Amino acid sequence: MVTPAARLPATTVLAVIGTESITAGDVDAALAGMPNADRLGYTTPEAVRELVEMLADRRLMVRAARAAGLDRDPTLAAMLAAPPAGTSPDQILADAWLAGELTRNSTPAPAEVESYYREHPLEFTEPARVRVTRVTTPSATTAAALHDQLARGATVAALRADSRVRSVEELWLYDAPNAPATTVAALALEPGMVSTVLPAADHFVVMRAEQAAPARLRDIAEVRVGIAARLESQHRQAALADLRGHLRKGVIVIVDTAAVATFAALPAPAGAQTDAGP
Repeated sequence: MVTPAARLPATTVLAVIGTESITAGDVDAALAGMPNADRLGYTTPEAVRELVEMLADRRLMVRAARAAGLDRDPTLAAMLAAPPAGTSPDQILADAWLAGELTRNSTPAPAEVESYYREHPLEFTEPARVRVTRVTTPSATTAAALHDQLARGATVAALRADSRVRSVEELWLYDAPNAPATTVAALALEPGMVSTVLPAADHFVVMRAEQAAPARLRDIAEVRVGIAARLESQHRQAALADLRGHLRKGVIVIVDTAAVATFAALPAPAGAQTDAGP
């Protein structure tokens, strides 16, 4: 019987942050608190190093939070005194500090939203479109006869009752790069006009335009919220990188890559959460 390899001693140092350290015990505790699906992602030296770096950043966030006096905020102080299940005082402080920094650094100004709208008109332009009654049939001769019926105003119900018809559809067709020939033909029609008989794969198509709408640049009022959300997401990613640099300024962070590799090669810690919870 093969005995599973033991975990590294809890006191094994995986990284040093100034005068503090991240130990194997710290990483084991972080892993044990994760659902299984998340924990299984930390089985390579690269992934474990990422977790170690995250824990190092959390330590620095806690320092920054205490320096900013967040631990004296009445609401946070109450949470720190009785942390919710599955959290720790350090995690509460780090999360509160990070949320405040990201909010301050990621909210786009109205002028930036308007500038993005002006500089990316294609993103907010609705393509030209046409609503058609499209009839398909296996015979070009039948399609020609149906063309005449469409031109005389035949209803969808009447067309569907015709045994020669394979299908009758009412649909919108949109202008787009590499649009099918039938769509290109439909976009050239004015309401009430009927297309020529068009071959398509193993059938023939004839269409009547019912309604048409030209391309339209959406008003900024319609898209302002979406632009702001996109810019905020971009700002948050940039802010996270900047915050790491700010937190680590003047602080030496050293990761022991050999110890991290050894840690990653060992079996996972016991006591991890299941996907259903603790």
